[in-house]
Amino acid sequence: MHIYRTADIYASTEMRPEGLWGRDILIPGTVALIAGQAGVGKSFIAQGLGDAVAQGISFAGLQTKQSTVLYCHEEMCLGEVAERVRLMISEQTAMNHPVYYAVRMGLRIDTPDGRDKIRNAAAQVGAKLIILDSLSDFHRQPENSNELMGAMLRELRNVADKSQACILLIHHSGKPKDSDEGSEILRGASSLRDVASDILVVSETEKYGRRLMFKKIRHGPRPDAIPFDIEREIDGGVLVKFQSLEGDL
Repeated sequence: MHIYRTADIYASTEMRPEGLWGRDILIPGTVALIAGQAGVGKSFIAQGLGDAVAQGISFAGLQTKQSTVLYCHEEMCLGEVAERVRLMISEQTAMNHPVYYAVRMGLRIDTPDGRDKIRNAAAQVGAKLIILDSLSDFHRQPENSNELMGAMLRELRNVADKSQACILLIHHSGKPKDSDEGSEILRGASSLRDVASDILVVSETEKYGRRLMFKKIRHGPRPDAIPFDIEREIDGGVLVKFQSLEGDL
């Protein structure tokens, strides 16, 4: 353990890492959360964001930093994952696409062995963004327990720090409200909100339609909510279209 003097900290030239999405979002060494009700499109948003980071292209109007991505699925089988990937990207893009998939490998975030498996898998491919879809499939803890969930996520944050990767958790939320914020209630313990550096909410309400909202950005200002839609293309693919942009992503 190294203890720093105030003078050493003051004179340090070390800078905090920049985010993988914009300057302040998805910073390596942190845990982030993307939440939404079932069927609202949060997995498509996460997949699209991961694909954008892998290519180093903008997503929802914010530039990404090109990095390798590890997408972990515990619920869907390989065939289901393959079907979704084919909906999102072309065969040509897939040939040189630095997104790797861990499918039903028994990964856990509530056991030391499970966290070691995630860290080792990330190290194997050099991933700087690790997506876990969805949170409930990676642990066996009671989600309403602040103590247990908080402890589990702090251990996961240690994994992110040692890997110098951002770990993005996909999580279910409660029912949306047609308030000015279009807010939703995150399911489970409040410690989820405490530990996560960034919280993104994918919402769909009668008043606002579908929106991607930045509910918490610890290291910078919160961007405005972005309306979006999910459209089927003629060839059967899926397009995430952000209404605030001139082009499609």
